Amino acid sequence: MKRIFSLILILLMIIPYVSAVPILDDSTRFLIEGKDYMDSTQEISLSLMALGSSYSIAENLTKENITLFVEELLERQNSDGGWGYYEGSISNVVDTSYAVIALKRVIDLYYPNEDIYRKISKALENGLDFISGSYTLNGWGYIPNTLPEFYPTVMALWALGENGYSIEDEMIKDAIKYLENVTKPGLREEEVVALKILAYNSVGYSVEDSLIEKAWGLVKAENSTIKEKALLTYALLNYEGVTFETAKMVGTIENLNERYENGFLYWANEPEALVEREALQTSALATLDIGFAELGISPVLLGFSREVCLIIKSSQNPDGGWSYLPKYPSNEIATYYVLANINLCFSGGGIDEALDWAKSRLPANQEAVLKERRLLPRYVYNLLILAKFNMLSEEEKHENIELIKSLKLQDELWGNILGPQPKETALAIKALLALGVSQEDPDIQKAKKWLLSISDGGWGAYVQSRYYSYMTTPEVETTLEVLEALSRISTKEELQPHINWLINQKTDIGWPNVKTIYFYNVLVYTGEPRTDLTARAVNLLSKFGYNYREDFVEWILDHREEIKDKQNLLEAALVLRALYPSPDKIDLWWINKVLYNEGFQVVYTPGKYYTARFVQTALENHFNKTYSLSEFEDFEESNYVVVGDLDDFNISKYNPAVSIEVKNDVVLVNGRPYKLQDYTTIIIAGKYEHNYIMFVLYHKNSKAVREIFSSGMFKYFRSPVVISWYKYSDVPWIMPELVGEFVG
Repeated sequence: MKRIFSLILILLMIIPYVSAVPILDDSTRFLIEGKDYMDSTQEISLSLMALGSSYSIAENLTKENITLFVEELLERQNSDGGWGYYEGSISNVVDTSYAVIALKRVIDLYYPNEDIYRKISKALENGLDFISGSYTLNGWGYIPNTLPEFYPTVMALWALGENGYSIEDEMIKDAIKYLENVTKPGLREEEVVALKILAYNSVGYSVEDSLIEKAWGLVKAENSTIKEKALLTYALLNYEGVTFETAKMVGTIENLNERYENGFLYWANEPEALVEREALQTSALATLDIGFAELGISPVLLGFSREVCLIIKSSQNPDGGWSYLPKYPSNEIATYYVLANINLCFSGGGIDEALDWAKSRLPANQEAVLKERRLLPRYVYNLLILAKFNMLSEEEKHENIELIKSLKLQDELWGNILGPQPKETALAIKALLALGVSQEDPDIQKAKKWLLSISDGGWGAYVQSRYYSYMTTPEVETTLEVLEALSRISTKEELQPHINWLINQKTDIGWPNVKTIYFYNVLVYTGEPRTDLTARAVNLLSKFGYNYREDFVEWILDHREEIKDKQNLLEAALVLRALYPSPDKIDLWWINKVLYNEGFQVVYTPGKYYTARFVQTALENHFNKTYSLSEFEDFEESNYVVVGDLDDFNISKYNPAVSIEVKNDVVLVNGRPYKLQDYTTIIIAGKYEHNYIMFVLYHKNSKAVREIFSSGMFKYFRSPVVISWYKYSDVPWIMPELVGEFVG
């Protein structure tokens, strides 16, 4: 058994720290470096859960770090499938449950064909067998064949729930009845309430409102230890998700940390009678809270997206562009899709070089379309890149509009020697709209009318002669091009037959270019689904209210090693887009990621200087960076944090999903009325061209603004707009409480 080291010795033994980094980098490094001083299975398990929740958020945390904890747990497993309190000690239900929960949380970080994945899977199977086999009467004792007790029973429920057991199981039902009737659980009330919420929620048992209310009362109580507050916060996060209140509590937990002189950040209970410091467990639980609140998507998805981003960034050619495969000449289509999704990597690295390359390609592409007298896809995607990033002057836009219109055939459409073509016509619509041509333009309207008239399903190559016209086998790729173009100038009702056709082309896995071909009623061809087409179809259909993302993401995770090995950059960029649940919406979580990684300016409207300076200082403390402060003049090429009054900006201009309107003593947020107070504060995610904005708008008094930014809770806001105000108690000596809502 390892010697138990004191907290101060752990901190002294750790390698000296050099520079300040984000909080999760600090706290996860404390756990990693403290691993050799962890004696109990519970410490290792909670630390593994914390590292799993922080993976791909903490910049310095690697899968190898996590694997060391996994291997430690695997080595500690006894031959009966269980785990003991210490390595080599007799197996018990509590520690086995902690180990099973931790291993289940991280198994998906590995690939099914990896040896470590198989080992975890086997360990989970044996651990679950041990827990199931230890069931006695209507619950679990600490060790097999002993009478039920509260702690092992609630932990067993939580572990089984994490692994797919539900309230439908008779064993689970009986165990819950036992827990509900326990009068002396043998734990402090804070642990009892938190573990009940976690266990009940995991098996799908309805958690009573009274239990949640009790949890909120305890988590705010002064006599709860920091470890108990962290555990209760984690339980509430699991039950309620990230709300204004849970975000506020995570901010509170964050500010309870201690920092040793060498820079390491940790949490520990206050040194009181009968209360141990428990630095490792407390730090693990606090890190778990922050990691949970930070996550936009699951750890495995974030981890894979980071790997995809590394592939994309490392494959940029010296000239600045990208190709379909690394080391091949750059092309405009691959570069367009990479640039369209590069912000999902939360970094602008490589964009300037890519735009320089795209700008240099335009003359050659213009010459090519003039020579061939037809609209080439590479020319259109070249224009789409430059238009998206505002790289064309008004004169250049006009020049290219005239060029595109000059390529029309005699019937005023776009095509080739076979006549007008759906794909070329759709590309023309895309390009003209991107260049600023109105959708009411006669050429665009004629193109739309023609496309809708030649098919009641999908589109393919079109053959037109003096005597007859017909369409060859419709293709998904051409149909996507057409629907992407028409979606900006058509109603859903106009496109519904074509949407239905696209949906019907899906196989069990995804979309091939051509699903099937029959010859005289005999099946002669079955297409293989393509990752790029499936990603485009999933994204397009989501705009019309069809959700195929979950199935596609599940398929991606099953084939993520294959996707990485192929290194098809078009696929990689489109897969990256599919991994994120709301690609077309801007929320404050997203804004914070962009602001931290890309930087920003703090600006203020007249009369808001002192509040803006406070916000600037708070942001510098939380992000460990320096930001400029100035009075607002206009939005330019920069990201911004804007401090102002509620009616200083037309917010819908910067986020169409949000509307703010002040009427007398009421403020309407997306049409929802809130009583206007002197402290009312609204924080909004916005965008201007290619830059991001966080609006911090308040009415008269900045007290709420100061609490939101000093606590750090703003980092965990998961909504396009958050409104907050103070709730006053009927008891005059009780301080008013900051409350709020996520809207939208």
